[in-house]
Amino acid sequence: MPENTKIKQLFDLGVLSLQNALDAQSNYEDLLIDTARHFDQTANTFKADIEEQEVLFLMFRAATRVACLSLLQYDSIIDNYLLNSPVMSTLAESHNHDAPNVSCGFSAEVNMESFWNLMNQAIRQNVPSVREDLLAYEFQGKNWPSFEKALECSLDNVGMERFWYGCISATLYQQLNVDHPEKITRCIEAMERTLELNRAQPASYTFLGEHRSLFLQATSGVKINVDMFPMRISWLKLLAMHYAYRLQSDFAMLMQQYESNTEQHRYLKDALLKIELASEWTRGISSLSKLRLELLVARAVALRKNFDVYRWTDDLEISASLLRESLESVSATPQQLSAYKQLLADILNDLVVSLPAPSERDPEYFLKSYTIWQEIVKLTDHDLTGQMARRLLGLGIAAERLYDTDAGNLSHLIDASNSLERAARIVNEPVLLAEILFIRARVLGQRRDHPDFADYLQVGLAAFQVVKENPSLLKMPLCPSWCSAHVDHLLGDIRENVLNSDPQVNIQQIYNTIEMIELLISASVEERFIGSFQYSLGSAYELLYRMQTRLGERLEHRMSTLRTALRAAESALKPGSRRYQMRTYHALVASIYDEMSNLSGQGTASQSTYTDLAIEHYRSATNWTGNYIKLTNALEKRYSLHGRRQDLDECVSRLMTQNGGHDTPTNAFYMASQLVRICLDNNLHDKLLPAYKLVFSALRRMSYLGNSSITRYKALSSASASYACDATACALSSNELITAVELLEQGRGCFFAEQLVVQTDTNYVRTFDPVLAQLIEAKLKRVQRFTKDTEAVLDNSISPGSFEDMYRSRVKHDETPSDVRLRLAAHDLAKYLNEVRKLPGYQDPTEPKSFTSLKNAAAHCPIVYVNISQFRCDALILHGSREPPVIVVPLTATWAVRPALITRNPKKLPHICWCPTGPAATFLPLHAAGDYSLGPEHRATSYVVSSYTSTATSLARALEREASTNSNLLLISQPSSPPNMPLPHVNQERDAIVAAMALAKAQVTVLHDEAGRVADVTRLLPTHSILHLACHGKQDKNDPLDSTVLLHDGGLKLREIIGTKLPSAELVYLSACQTAAGDANTPEESLNLAAGFLFAGYRGAVATMWSINDKDGADLAKLFYEHLLRFDGPPATNAALALHCAIQDLIEANPDISLIRWIPFMYFGVTRGQDSG
Repeated sequence: MPENTKIKQLFDLGVLSLQNALDAQSNYEDLLIDTARHFDQTANTFKADIEEQEVLFLMFRAATRVACLSLLQYDSIIDNYLLNSPVMSTLAESHNHDAPNVSCGFSAEVNMESFWNLMNQAIRQNVPSVREDLLAYEFQGKNWPSFEKALECSLDNVGMERFWYGCISATLYQQLNVDHPEKITRCIEAMERTLELNRAQPASYTFLGEHRSLFLQATSGVKINVDMFPMRISWLKLLAMHYAYRLQSDFAMLMQQYESNTEQHRYLKDALLKIELASEWTRGISSLSKLRLELLVARAVALRKNFDVYRWTDDLEISASLLRESLESVSATPQQLSAYKQLLADILNDLVVSLPAPSERDPEYFLKSYTIWQEIVKLTDHDLTGQMARRLLGLGIAAERLYDTDAGNLSHLIDASNSLERAARIVNEPVLLAEILFIRARVLGQRRDHPDFADYLQVGLAAFQVVKENPSLLKMPLCPSWCSAHVDHLLGDIRENVLNSDPQVNIQQIYNTIEMIELLISASVEERFIGSFQYSLGSAYELLYRMQTRLGERLEHRMSTLRTALRAAESALKPGSRRYQMRTYHALVASIYDEMSNLSGQGTASQSTYTDLAIEHYRSATNWTGNYIKLTNALEKRYSLHGRRQDLDECVSRLMTQNGGHDTPTNAFYMASQLVRICLDNNLHDKLLPAYKLVFSALRRMSYLGNSSITRYKALSSASASYACDATACALSSNELITAVELLEQGRGCFFAEQLVVQTDTNYVRTFDPVLAQLIEAKLKRVQRFTKDTEAVLDNSISPGSFEDMYRSRVKHDETPSDVRLRLAAHDLAKYLNEVRKLPGYQDPTEPKSFTSLKNAAAHCPIVYVNISQFRCDALILHGSREPPVIVVPLTATWAVRPALITRNPKKLPHICWCPTGPAATFLPLHAAGDYSLGPEHRATSYVVSSYTSTATSLARALEREASTNSNLLLISQPSSPPNMPLPHVNQERDAIVAAMALAKAQVTVLHDEAGRVADVTRLLPTHSILHLACHGKQDKNDPLDSTVLLHDGGLKLREIIGTKLPSAELVYLSACQTAAGDANTPEESLNLAAGFLFAGYRGAVATMWSINDKDGADLAKLFYEHLLRFDGPPATNAALALHCAIQDLIEANPDISLIRWIPFMYFGVTRGQDSG
């Protein structure tokens, strides 16, 4: 028993109480009862699983109960009564018939009520004289569960098992009650088990330790008359058999009455009660196994009838469990087993098709359905091929649905295709074969990494061949839908891979698809399908035109294909189609006219006519943002042709009002960026700032919702450059200074800002809504998987170029299946996150900070934005102590930082926080600005202590985190990490830092060389406030979250650090190469290791802009910690000053040191002036 635990204290109290009771000369019973109640009350607090420290407690709880039982043993009274009871003699005679059955298995003449009354009377008259509490049914009733718990703790200790089985037998024998058959059957089972266990093997008490003698003293008084067990077993089995047969007879009579009048449901209800009770009387009694088998099957059948009446699926669940037990019965014949398997399969089939409709908030539904179908297939007779095929189809569909809900687990999709393949091999019915093949083709085509993906086209063709050979199938309700869905899938797959496959192969696939569609149209299917098939035919011909264009076929040939596509598409525009269908059909017609307007070699009149028609149909099709985009492109084209202002106004209006939250972020960004371009091209200055705000809103959505980190990075690198700077410049030109700062913040740092949502704390959500937390976790996984599919298409189908050119290509080719799946998953995720935002106390971290919050971040240390735009260049000084809150300093063509600094008194501005934008954010070391050919007064280091921040928003968030005043340091030193260059001065750096920490009496943990393993570093991070990394770092240019710190046994990725809870994180020193270097493609995102550590929770970071001299790094680190440990307060708030002083010391010690040796060292985060602590 472990020391210093709650259980230990309670155990000691219980043991002391038991010892006092056993030693007492008087009031022994009172003390024993009090001890039993103490153990009972405490045991109720234990978990279901018994832990090691609870075993002794439960053992002594049971030992106390044994002591109570020894005071009240009257089993001999019951023995005497049963031995002399005429009822038992009658039951024995009835049982001795050669073939017991319902008529002779019990005697209807026996008065069982009198039997039980007389037994209770005999007990009352002869029971020992004890306290009434010991006689109370509630008190005695706790003996059994306490002995069962002790038995559970005694497994593998045969002697102890035998003892506890005996105690269970004794206490249940004294509680015989007709209303509790489960106690009687457990008593029989316990007595039989007691007799089975080896008497010669003694109990082992070593686990009791010092408490062994007390345990033996407490349990020594009980007398278990094992010699009477065989007789008692026979008596109780007679009672069990009597009641089982009697209840079976009652059940049969009630079922007969119900079958005669099925409207009288009470007969069925009463029959189920009888058969359930009869089953209880046979539980665990091997000699009644045959009778129990009959009862189980009869009850299962009756429950199925009850389901037919009330449609309660619980009836089928119970029925199935009864039949599963029947299949394990040793009394079942092979013929019976076969019949029960078939019955169980039928009942499970009823269950799986009757489960409550899947709820969005019940993701377990599909797993349950899949599991049931697996069991059905396993139970089905292989000779029943038609039935087996249908059930394999059910299993395949269930596996596919499970795939859709289980974060895209490929194994489920493979299970689905394998089941459907088995079904296709054995089925003989054409309609069923067609359905199986169509569904299998759909399954195979969902994932390119499916091992049988290459077969999906062939399987689809086989399905169509079945339809072609059996055209009557098209008259059946579902067959046209299967065909249409497969056609859409084929066209979608070709469209998705249009630029990544052989055009000749694509053309052949399109011709095959056209043949299928024409077969469907010619089959005279229902009118409601014709429009859909005509639409598919038009889509196929339009896709064929694109392939012909790629191959450079003659203009006349391509024009002929477009006209064929147009005829089919316009044929779909028939009255009677549903609204959403009509919009889809209009979109196709519009797209074809749009293509015609772009063909070369035609006059202005034809181009204008086609453009007019395209616009007309796009206006009828604006149910999807992609159509709005195409409509605005067409309107702009017509404006360029004719110069009509209404076209420009409509184009701008639609881009302004239809942009945003109801569609994909990429669509929203494209529309907003087009709006900005059009406003600039046409001098629409009043629309510019609202347009930029739409751009930034879309950028934030692009950076997380429905996109993996790779896609976010690619999108931002293509889209975000210069928008923030240009928007700020436009606001400054309008003298809107506060708006300028807000726009500069909203347009920058989107990657990490929106990562906060993806990192939603599901543990927090789970406290309010566990199901919502589970859904968010599942949707995040699905979004990431579907994004990978989309990325592959994006990478393969889009050539380098501007975002607008890239996206125009995507819009032209419409949404691909991967796009659709990603959009839907992203939509679901956004919906769930909106629910999270409604939870009590939740603050949305992605909401842009107000200007007041930004101003507060600069209250003690001014933030200087250096804004470089194509329109103008300025320094914006944000502070919180005076009016105006923003000072603008225009920057000339050649400038230094001094113009931004001389506006302030250096004595009142010892610290300054630089926030560079555009190219300056990546390559410009503002802290070292100056003319070094002149005196110190021309250098920034003479005026200020510099720090950096990627955005004022990130600085505000760092200030919101609780500061840590501890200086406990985790130092990771890696002098070599092949294949990287060795770092020979790392050992010197380590020793110098350890010495500095020791001098300041600060705690330091060193993981050097082989000790610096990923697992150990990850384990120690949460307990240290300062992290020093003297090792190589690797920036990942494709996925910033895969940027890595290189340790002894591998890389510690930024995403792993972000995923680690860091409650003490304060300061990180990245003595590694280029840990502050950004990417020229994303100057507004600060996607470097330093920014990543700040996002992970550190309040400050020392990093390097480019590769450094190894010795300089070691020397500077030593100087840095010497200065840092002299200051009071949180380490991060003193780090900027400590780094400034360390650099000055390094320069003074090396007068000839070149600029490139000290300039790379930078500090990001909070500073001394910004932290009141």
